[in-house]
Amino acid sequence: MISRLRALPWSRILPWLIVITPFFFFLIGIPFQEIASDASNYVSYATHIVNGQGYTYDATPFNNLREPGYPLFLSLIFALFGLENYWAVYIIQTILLGLIGLMVYKLFQRRGELTIGAIAGFLVVLIPSYGLYT
Repeated sequence: MISRLRALPWSRILPWLIVITPFFFFLIGIPFQEIASDASNYVSYATHIVNGQGYTYDATPFNNLREPGYPLFLSLIFALFGLENYWAVYIIQTILLGLIGLMVYKLFQRRGELTIGAIAGFLVVLIPSYGLYT
């Protein structure tokens, strides 16, 4: 059995395993985390952007309390899939988490460190908060 495992082309299998791992967590139903103050601010910014009210979270003409990257990302998702559609956000962040893990693996692979790359890639995707907050 172990000799069969060693004969597998791990350099071709590992990237797929790293990308698929976050979807396993999605399928087993890891619950959403409560929306913290930062996240609620981002959602408010995105909602105001989609509603055409500009970059603000409290209905003032302009407010730059938070950086614009993530609210703009959320506003794109909300514009495509509906306001405050957290399932769409969760699925897209799951995809991005798998790609981040793959990127980590590939960076170590380029350096010739396949074992460390596989461990690092899996550690990145096994901690769901990385995907939820990156």
